[in-house]
Amino acid sequence: MQYLTLLFSLLLSYVSFAQENSPSKLPIIENHSTYTVRGYTIENSFYTQQPPLPRDYGLSIEYSINTFSPFTTTRHISKVGNEVTFDVTYESAELGLRKIPAEFIPKQPSEHLIVAGDSNTFGDGVSIENTLPVLLSQKIPGTRPYNWGIRGAGPNNTLAMMEFLPWEKTIHESRGTFIYNHYDFLIERVIGFKDYIQWSEGKSPYYNLNDKGVATYQGNFNTRFLTRIFQVMNYVKWINNLFPILPRPRYQHTVILAKVYLKMFEEYKKKFPEGNFLVAINYNFHWPLPGRLEDLQTELKKNKVPFVVMPFVTDDEKYLLKDLHLNPKGHQLELDILLKVLPLNKIARQPNINSTDYDKVKNLR
Repeated sequence: MQYLTLLFSLLLSYVSFAQENSPSKLPIIENHSTYTVRGYTIENSFYTQQPPLPRDYGLSIEYSINTFSPFTTTRHISKVGNEVTFDVTYESAELGLRKIPAEFIPKQPSEHLIVAGDSNTFGDGVSIENTLPVLLSQKIPGTRPYNWGIRGAGPNNTLAMMEFLPWEKTIHESRGTFIYNHYDFLIERVIGFKDYIQWSEGKSPYYNLNDKGVATYQGNFNTRFLTRIFQVMNYVKWINNLFPILPRPRYQHTVILAKVYLKMFEEYKKKFPEGNFLVAINYNFHWPLPGRLEDLQTELKKNKVPFVVMPFVTDDEKYLLKDLHLNPKGHQLELDILLKVLPLNKIARQPNINSTDYDKVKNLR
């Protein structure tokens, strides 16, 4: 009788816990923001439900300002005036990264396919089946996609996650491919430009070179004295308008960016020595600064970091949402461009893509 009573008590406790943590009972956290892009006033609303995290679940480093908490469901509604431009739902996995539903994962995947980047790779405003990681995995049989797009972030955020969090425990395949989808403007997030400091509040990871020329974590940008100066300038409107872009772009910034990618390459190869790593240098959309992506190619070659070049095709607005993120057509176009330059035979069968693969595709641009 005592055993039956104990069993009944445990059953009641489980039912009570399940009811308290069911989607309908979880509290909804709201976040709203408004900003202007190309003359459009964008209103973003986020509605997030988060279950309690396991007791032993601890993440110590703030590697991103806009990554959702782990195991959440978030509805994202974007409006321009009374027009709803999109209404999508995101699910997050262990590290707050976007979850890939089981229907897009092969039954017996043999390799992983990690596609990292910013909010475009994450898929702001589009459903998961229209994101680059899922679209690309469908072109490489047997690969399991991982969406490492981090909203409002750059390579520095991804590197901080790889240096300080147990990310490799979330990857289920012992070999595969890591691709970082690089846009030119991401260098401004790595260096901590004034405009980025303004809307990121200085919370992203700050990397600089040590005396040996190695990219080294320095805390977040708020630990840097220059950030304080930028914050004052951003606060005083006429000064902000007088100096819209600071610091002025310099070649040394590209050197730091390349070293960040080098360290990311090394971190990946530590965990997956037989895996492939490459940076996809993306000339599409967002209007790159003349010459800066060519400088990046020079520095990546110098550091023996594998990369491919995605040649410029279009900046047509029909491929963009009103907030300048890629729409489903834009993601499909990006996939088509990437497939033209990606050495799929090496990704599918051979490890260690060599940086000299760039020489085979550079004339496509």
